[in-house]
Parts: sequence; structure tokens; C-alpha cells
Amino acid sequence: MKKIAVMGFLALSLAVQVSALDLGSALNTAAAVQGATKTPTIQSNELVTSLSSLGVTPTQAAGGSAALLSNARQKMELADYNKLLKDAPALDQVLDNGYATSTIASKTATTQEQFRVLGMDASMIAPFKGAILNYAKTKTSPALVDTLAAAMQ
Repeated sequence: MKKIAVMGFLALSLAVQVSALDLGSALNTAAAVQGATKTPTIQSNELVTSLSSLGVTPTQAAGGSAALLSNARQKMELADYNKLLKDAPALDQVLDNGYATSTIASKTATTQEQFRVLGMDASMIAPFKGAILNYAKTKTSPALVDTLAAAMQ
């Protein structure tokens, strides 16, 4: 009788483990699909795509944009900055993207130093600002674009 009880318990345990494995696989697949539809790659980001015409890599495009936006954030009201990121999702994405955040050496570094870390010189700052402002003009109010332009000076 003991053997039958042990065998039954082992069979039940095995069935639970198999169903847990299937459920785990299903959850992993669902998470991957959800992540793929929720967060586009940095290469498909509108701003990064527009900056590719400058001959920069997606990493440089995201990193340079993040440097300028992070520095602008220090000069903007939080409500304005949050509205900008809500209205213009590509800006929020470059800030959240691993490419951008991992390449910026220090919060105290100047924009020129941040661009140098990314392998670009200071002459690239003005075209980056222009691209960011052009993108923002298509997504948010003129007043908010003006606020951003002033903060990036």
C-alpha cells in the first residue's frame, strides 16, 4: 500500500512540474511578445532614424540625444519636461534606452564631454539640437518647443 501511495504522489508531483513548465514557457512567450510590441528597438525610433542622416550610429544618436535632453531637464520645469516626454515618445525612449544611459560618463560632464565619450565632436551638438527640435515641433505645442529650445541653449 505504501508503494502505491508513493507512486501516486510521484506521478502527481511529475504532473504538477510538467504543467508548471508549460505555464512558465507560456508566460515567457507572452512576456516576450508583449515586450516586442510595447518597446520598439532604438533603430526604429523616429529621432534616431532622422539623426542617421548625420552619419552617426544608433548608439551615438540615442546617446547624444539623451545627453542634450538630460541637460535640458535641469533647466525645465518638471511638468513641462514630463509633458514633452509624453507628447514626444521618441524622446522618452532615447532617455530610457540602454544605449543612451550606459554611454554617458557622468552627470556633471559637459555636453561636449558627453559627445566626446560617444565618439563625436562638439560640431555635432547643433545638428542634434536641430533634429530634436524638429521632431518636437511635430509632436507638441509651439510653446513647449520654445521652452525646450531655451533649455538646450
